[in-house]
This record gives sequence, C-alpha cells and structure tokens, in this order.
Amino acid sequence: MGQLSFKLLEIDQDETRRRVEEALEAARTYKGIEKLEFKTKPVEAAVQRLGKLQREIIRKRYLEDEDVYDFNVYAELNISERTYYRVKSKAFYRLAFMLNLEVLIEPSESIAEG
Repeated sequence: MGQLSFKLLEIDQDETRRRVEEALEAARTYKGIEKLEFKTKPVEAAVQRLGKLQREIIRKRYLEDEDVYDFNVYAELNISERTYYRVKSKAFYRLAFMLNLEVLIEPSESIAEG
C-alpha cells in the first residue's frame, strides 16, 4: 500500500503582504470615524491577538497617527534590523490568516494518483 502524500498550497508572499498592509493602512485611516468602525474592529482585534513584540511593531509602524519608517520602529524598540523584519514578517502572516487575507498560489500541475 502506498504512502499518502499531498501538496500544500504555497502563499503568494508579495500579494499577501500587500493585502495586509492595505488593511492596516485602512484601519489607521478609518480610526475614529464612527461610521467606519466596522472596518477597523477586525483589524484591531487581530493585532491584539499577536505577541507583544509583534503587536508593538505593527501598532507603531502602521496604526499610529503619523507615518513612520521601519528604521524608526526598530531603533525605538532597540532591536536589530534583522530581528525587526523577522518578527514583522511573522506578524504579517498571522494577520493574513486571522483576517483571511492570504493569497494562495494554485498548483500548476495536478497531482497524479498513484
């Protein structure tokens, strides 16, 4: 009897990142506008579920009132650039799945049954 195998779908990293950034920027834009709170609540709830450092990075970089650059955030948090981007990347993937924003790459070839 053969071993069961399956192929996991890959994530389109660039498109997923773009969609998460778009959602975060929209949340910052709509923050404080009562009629549009329904658009910010899911994002804020997802960010709240992140780990402490992930949450701080996302809040400082995307959800505060003024635009800041990545280097401002990792300097303020006193972490290395490498750590910053590693933690930010993990936060983006967690947010993508929590908010159903992930973009999957469909397999180009069908899996043959054995």
